[in-house]
Amino acid sequence: MQSQREQMVEQQVRAWEVLDPAVLDAMASISRENFLPQKYKNIAHADVSFKIRDDFNLPSPSVQGKILQALQILHNDAILQIGAGCGYLSACLAYLGGHVTVSEETQNVLTESLNACQTLGFKNITANHLSWNDALKTGEKKYDVIVTQYAYKTIPQDLKKALKINGRAVIFTGTAPLNQCMHIERIGENEWLEEAIFETEVSSLPIKSAAAFNF
Repeated sequence: MQSQREQMVEQQVRAWEVLDPAVLDAMASISRENFLPQKYKNIAHADVSFKIRDDFNLPSPSVQGKILQALQILHNDAILQIGAGCGYLSACLAYLGGHVTVSEETQNVLTESLNACQTLGFKNITANHLSWNDALKTGEKKYDVIVTQYAYKTIPQDLKKALKINGRAVIFTGTAPLNQCMHIERIGENEWLEEAIFETEVSSLPIKSAAAFNF
């Protein structure tokens, strides 16, 4: 699988203008297949998105590379991930940053993804079993980086407020088949910069959570 992982990075991820050496190193170092059910391991490094659960399509390696590059993660960053996915992005975030908090509504998804990360030796990940709405009600706690692989109708105000000054977020908006990948940077107490950086198709936020968000 090592050669397939190297091919994924060099021929797919880099080809989509993901050139940050730290991101490429993370993706070359972490075994993507370890996070997937057995029936999907043979396509772990294919540059395609595929459904691994009813409510979640795993984004392609190139899309995940673009997400990681856009976040400009620093080694001491406090990171919030909304939705555990399969755990692969969490591992990449932990490789690049300081500490990762993963909030997920479904307990077995959270447990499986965290176990996969711990198997590879990552100890700087905390798992929170709570609704994604509650995950963004952070109170005094703020984050350098916030990321999700789900699409929202619009950008939640709670997400923007949960960023530290100079904090960055990546979130998807809109509806399939073309979701906008949005980069958000908080530049002041009540000021944010928002930029659409590419389009792709991702899973929509599950209805039970979407209804609860403050937009």
